[in-house]
Amino acid sequence: MKISNIISSKTVRFLQGSTTSGNIFMPDFTRLMQENFRFLQVPTKLEEFNASNGVKFVHGEFEGIVIDLLEVYENGVVISTKTNTNNGNKFIDALIKLASKEFNFEVTNVPHMKKIYVSELDVISEKNLDSIFDSFKGILKIINNTVSQYGDDIPPYEGTGFLIGCDLVKASYVKPGKFALERKAGQSFDTNIYYSIAPLPTDVHLEVLQEIENIL
Repeated sequence: MKISNIISSKTVRFLQGSTTSGNIFMPDFTRLMQENFRFLQVPTKLEEFNASNGVKFVHGEFEGIVIDLLEVYENGVVISTKTNTNNGNKFIDALIKLASKEFNFEVTNVPHMKKIYVSELDVISEKNLDSIFDSFKGILKIINNTVSQYGDDIPPYEGTGFLIGCDLVKASYVKPGKFALERKAGQSFDTNIYYSIAPLPTDVHLEVLQEIENIL
């Protein structure tokens, strides 16, 4: 299993903090973001500084990496890129260090919550993953026998992927996203190109996909 494309990654860090002045003057924070990370789109209106909805900074740069979106909330930040989630963590660390230096910002971690990740990848498998669906052969036969009656030259229906999730109602704090592995839309099944999304750091996401491939 190897990565062919990192579609997107989100790194979420839960944190709160305070300054000696009681709060950060957001126009000064905006200036800092432009001067240090060259964000092209920054909040300019008072209503855009609503941390409940997320204060958004679009298309910045950090150590040669494009930051697609930075969202600042009351209890943390969200970094969206098209690179490894490690870069999101590095950016957040740099952001905290800069805010500490410029505004005497002291970080307080939010109880029960630290980090969340969302990793979206296109991957190429060395194996055909069809064997995952061996126990569904009876179901596939029913579907194929039925669908074939309503069109000519329809390729047989096959298992194309799987989706795994948890009971979010029972998740007290963090609400983790789904884990999915499915054939890449628009690609022939012969290519063994798959799309996957997981609530994991990029490297761990790939490790899990490799483990799945290894057990087949």
